[in-house]
Amino acid sequence: MPEASPMRHRRSDTIRRKSMRLPCTLIWIVACSISHAQPTAVVLPSEPDYEAEKLQFQRGSLLYYNLHGNSDDWSAAALQAAADEGDVQAQVRLGILSEQGRGLPQDYAAARSWYEKAAPQSADAQFLLGMMLYQGKGIPVDFDAARRHFEQAAGQGSLQAQVNLGWMCEYGQGQADAVPDLACARRWYERAASAGDPMGMFNLGTQYYLGKGVTQDYAEARHWFVRAAGKDFAGAYYNLGVMALGQGQARDPVQAYEWFKLAELAAYPGAAYNIGKVVGELQDTQRSEAEEWVRRWRTAH
Repeated sequence: MPEASPMRHRRSDTIRRKSMRLPCTLIWIVACSISHAQPTAVVLPSEPDYEAEKLQFQRGSLLYYNLHGNSDDWSAAALQAAADEGDVQAQVRLGILSEQGRGLPQDYAAARSWYEKAAPQSADAQFLLGMMLYQGKGIPVDFDAARRHFEQAAGQGSLQAQVNLGWMCEYGQGQADAVPDLACARRWYERAASAGDPMGMFNLGTQYYLGKGVTQDYAEARHWFVRAAGKDFAGAYYNLGVMALGQGQARDPVQAYEWFKLAELAAYPGAAYNIGKVVGELQDTQRSEAEEWVRRWRTAH
């Protein structure tokens, strides 16, 4: 197999172009290529082609937005009463529970109805409406409408919406001419990254790594991957490991081992394989020191 090359976050092991769907996870590269964000995709430095799922519409924390713990602890009756009185958070919660079928029957129409009620006062509701339209949950896929909701949410400060808009610009989704607009993508990724969003950081770093819409700049790519890694973003760990094998910097197998180890501990695809390839280059003392560095990093992050 070829030597590791950074993956693009979101999805791809060797970054191959897949269905043009918004990502939901990082890109993994089969054997060792750079990963593009998740969403996720990996790209071989020589062949910048990556999975479309790169930009994972990160729903994890948002799906349980402000639920104060396990949302199932809230009775449907109590939420319904609060929502009927105009409580925006209760409306969003009911929408989430209806969409996910948690504590209530799964009902996309009901979920959409609650999100629509909350949307005028909730960036999260706007974002979730955009996701339903983008994914075609209970309604036909509508990129134009999804984009409008993401723009509303982004204007209210939703970092997830900003990243998703970057993704849609990158692939020409929700645009009249369906032509990718890489400058638009970069602007949204920069906006989200500057506000501290690790996915925005990862995707921006990937653009610089690939030279996609910008002048290729490994130093700038590494800068953003390091910042995303500081947010415990697994795809960034992987890509930094790939770069440590000689992409934009001197080859450093110890550093590569450290980053791949962090990625492996986060269950990132391809990381364990790459560790197996690089560990033979380390002396016992180097490996022990690298393991200690990983331990300290995890304690600090």
